[in-house]
Amino acid sequence: MKKILVPIALMLSGWTGTVTEVRDGNVMTIFNNDTQKLEVVRLWACDAPEIDQPYGPQSQEFLQQLVTDKEVQVTVKSYDRRGNSIVDLMQGYVHVNKQMVENGCVWLDRQLSGIDVLVSALAVACEEGRGLWADKDAVHPRVWKKINRRSGRLLDAVTVAQSLEHLSRLDPDLLPAPVKSKSVPDLSTSQKVDHP
Repeated sequence: MKKILVPIALMLSGWTGTVTEVRDGNVMTIFNNDTQKLEVVRLWACDAPEIDQPYGPQSQEFLQQLVTDKEVQVTVKSYDRRGNSIVDLMQGYVHVNKQMVENGCVWLDRQLSGIDVLVSALAVACEEGRGLWADKDAVHPRVWKKINRRSGRLLDAVTVAQSLEHLSRLDPDLLPAPVKSKSVPDLSTSQKVDHP
């Protein structure tokens, strides 16, 4: 039993590296200073809109501004089915996962434990209608993928919103949080994402 636990404990450790590419709002490539290799990582507890989804490009751009070509501290939380690290990320004193949630750039996986800081950040984002939470019809990326996969083509936001009611019955966490903001910006046009 100890032979198995020791390697797992070593794998779930930290390392530093430089972000070389941001693929979307929660996936990036980091040059690992320890192994001297490039590693694809995904932000823990965060699910960004797809690039072809409303607010997807803005989410990617915000993450690029936070981390591209910068040194980061990586804490590996787990691994996905492809073997890529799922990570908690710090860039200096900035908690990247928290910034992405607090600025409305990602959905939060509320089924995980130990995410109290991120839940508080989500409350702020929803209360102030930040980022994707400015859209009362925001669609979870899993729902977006299911709908588009079934149709075999990319659908517009109105069609997706019409299908959301049926799919959300399967998982209530896929529903958008209540939006308190009175103004809803047009997310179909490219907008700059403000830094905190």
